[in-house]
Amino acid sequence: MYSDITSLSDRKRTETIMSALVKIFKSSSVENALPALDDIDMDLNEVFLWLDENLPKEYVSPSALAKAYEYLSRADVFNHRIHRWQHWRFLVYINNFLTAGISSAKDKKNMEFVEYKPTTRILKLWMTKQKLAQKKEIAEKLGIATHCSASSSFEYVAYLQQMVKKSGGEEMIKELGLNEEEVEWLRK
Repeated sequence: MYSDITSLSDRKRTETIMSALVKIFKSSSVENALPALDDIDMDLNEVFLWLDENLPKEYVSPSALAKAYEYLSRADVFNHRIHRWQHWRFLVYINNFLTAGISSAKDKKNMEFVEYKPTTRILKLWMTKQKLAQKKEIAEKLGIATHCSASSSFEYVAYLQQMVKKSGGEEMIKELGLNEEEVEWLRK
């Protein structure tokens, strides 16, 4: 009775990225891995980031890891071709490289439990951008005070930082009009 009711439903069910990663990394045959990305509701670029983050955790053999990254890079090449030339027929190759290619790269299945995590690359890029933003603001103020461009004064921020660390540089801080966050950044 229940099987009759469920067979009536034509709704397509979506899978999580975790289940897709398990199919790709843990499957022993290519046929099991191929449909792994068919039912996930995620942008392809996010899938690339998830695979890139979790490949080293799953594939411990250097040769298997190198092969898996080779397939990931080939998929990225085809992804670039899609964006550049709008050849959407290459999407099939991307899917094959990301699923069957990466799955077939392993020498043997990793039997240990691996906790898959999202990428931290975007967070690291954001943090780096925030650090650079502080430095850019200080460089702009230094450029105004020394009558030069912010780009040319950018390299002198390191010297200013050393002067503030060693002598305090209270007069320079007042002259440049630095706020408390910028002074704290210089003292790090």
